Amino acid sequence: MTNYRFIGAAKGAVAANRDTAKQVVGAGKVVALRALDMQRNAVKSGSAMIAKNGGRYGTQLRQQLAQAQARYDATARRLVNNAAHQAARAVDQMAVIVERGFDRLETALEGRVAEQLDRFALPIARVSLQAAERVNKASGRVLKFAKPQPAKAAARKVRAKARKVRKTATRAARQMQAAA
Repeated sequence: MTNYRFIGAAKGAVAANRDTAKQVVGAGKVVALRALDMQRNAVKSGSAMIAKNGGRYGTQLRQQLAQAQARYDATARRLVNNAAHQAARAVDQMAVIVERGFDRLETALEGRVAEQLDRFALPIARVSLQAAERVNKASGRVLKFAKPQPAKAAARKVRAKARKVRKTATRAARQMQAAA
């Protein structure tokens, strides 16, 4: 049970770290956009001074400066948004890879426990393995074809299905004991 607690805690930590990393990416995006806003305001102030003191060439210079700033600003904002999107996607991909690793570890632990129980000739290992396989198949079908339901109704169905699986496993264990 300790291994399963560790795996559950590790999965929770991965989810928390994923959220934290996404918040860091969002904060970096905000900082970059604010820097672009400050630069835009500085260019506006500078172009206003040029237009005020520049005479007839000041107006042309101001227009060219405003156009260049607009192109630069649009490109920079697009780059910031793309970089933030790619970073968030990379965080999700890394979290999925780590979670798959923990799922594989959990499966390996379950397999080793079943092997050790079989090694010591405990029939419960086969029964529990078969019951787990049936539950996995049934839950796969349920998830595939289930429609969203209210939480209470779904919880009742899950409990009923678990009761049915337990009864079936108990029945199989009794049959194996009677046969032995």
